[in-house]
Amino acid sequence: MPYTKDTPRISVKIYDSKTEELLITINDRNWMNVGEIFTQNIVTSLINDEFKNKKKTKPQKIIMMIAEEYTLND
Repeated sequence: MPYTKDTPRISVKIYDSKTEELLITINDRNWMNVGEIFTQNIVTSLINDEFKNKKKTKPQKIIMMIAEEYTLND
């Protein structure tokens, strides 16, 4: 019974490191462009954009997680 992916695409999720609150989800990426796209400058820009019109303060630390979903085939 192998596990298979429904799609070759992956999701990138960014969390507040302290509270584990999900801040941003970016769908439809692939393994090749995750490292190229999510540089320090891009992540900084994403967080700044996310908090631009919010009264909340930006988190001191964030966690970026790359996620894929696999389905067990019977």
